Amino acid sequence: MTGSYPHIIKATSDDWQILAEMRSQLWPQESPSEHLAEISDLMTHYDYHSWLACFDGDDGLRPVGFLEASIRPYVNGCLNRPVAFIEGIWCDEDWRRKGLAGQMVAICTEWAKSKGITELASDAYLENEASHQAHESWGFHKTETVVYFRKKL
Repeated sequence: MTGSYPHIIKATSDDWQILAEMRSQLWPQESPSEHLAEISDLMTHYDYHSWLACFDGDDGLRPVGFLEASIRPYVNGCLNRPVAFIEGIWCDEDWRRKGLAGQMVAICTEWAKSKGITELASDAYLENEASHQAHESWGFHKTETVVYFRKKL
């Protein structure tokens, strides 16, 4: 970690590889190459957006976090449609609990407002209390607890 604070930029297709590497930290069940394929599909075919928290260094961007968001037609627990939805948020361990994720949420919030959207939603696993606390610190309120079921056909 350096002495300066990271800045947050809107990710472009030039950043997809960096984003794929960071996504594998948050969602390790998929490889960076699988993440890269998914990012390409999401960014090309859906109303999906990403931001990177990074430093500009002599060797280029040094990313330390990301936030991905989409516009969904509906989200459980929300009263309006459409809804901006935080699909994923991650910070390097050195940057956790320092306000960086909250900064990314604030930028995402402004982006959603600029689209005329009145609600921002997110989710977290039931057992992920740290994420619940982080969401509450960012101004989110719990709406529902859901258990998903699956039936193989």
